[in-house]
Amino acid sequence: MKKIAIYDRYLSTVGGGERYSCKIAEVLSKQNEFKVDLITDIFADLKKVSQGRIQA
Repeated sequence: MKKIAIYDRYLSTVGGGERYSCKIAEVLSKQNEFKVDLITDIFADLKKVSQGRIQA
């Protein structure tokens, strides 16, 4: 299994770029040949990110 890391510094802001990053991670992770990690250096609540809410 190949490992892929997708880095998004501003994942917690949930803007357009972050939606693309998350969609890319989702599509790749559904393929059995990849293990995908989302990486950010600012805390991101993944539940809020997945719902498209901006972190307060």
